[in-house]
Amino acid sequence: MRLILLLCMTLGFEFAYALPTAEVRCEKQDCLKYGWSTRIPRQARSTFTECIDLDCAKNGWRTHDRGAVLDVFCIGEGCFVDGWREIASVGGYSNLYECNSDVDSEDAAPDCMKYGWTGRGPASRERTECLGDGCKTNGWVTRLPYGRQARSICRVGYDEKKKQNISDCFRFGWDQFD
Repeated sequence: MRLILLLCMTLGFEFAYALPTAEVRCEKQDCLKYGWSTRIPRQARSTFTECIDLDCAKNGWRTHDRGAVLDVFCIGEGCFVDGWREIASVGGYSNLYECNSDVDSEDAAPDCMKYGWTGRGPASRERTECLGDGCKTNGWVTRLPYGRQARSICRVGYDEKKKQNISDCFRFGWDQFD
């Protein structure tokens, strides 16, 4: 391997690699109970998100970002069943996120963890789709206006009960790539 790398460097080949634009880590290996921290390397900043009443899926969450607060409140049966509304303390904007349903089935129930979600707000619209029908274990891709997209990939960690490494966004966190 070193010989190949040395040869590539000698011949002037460049390597392209992607660094995450955001690194998310679950608190106490349970994002949906204790929240998560987000590090944004390009901006040298971090945010912290806490679950409301220790249940993000049912009650929502609050994100603290350099003095500003973003409150998220679940609607209907819960954030990942029906969706959520976010309200920013600075600027006062409000966005609504609704869980998607299976597009191939007329009577499929909405399920954010399986089909993703759609967000609407005063200045943007976005659609998020789960990778491999599993946002919890695989991650998701968010399609943003003007053809942009952000891909979130679940981090892998060791599961003591299963005695193996597993991929789980809401236990180990995720990395976002724009």
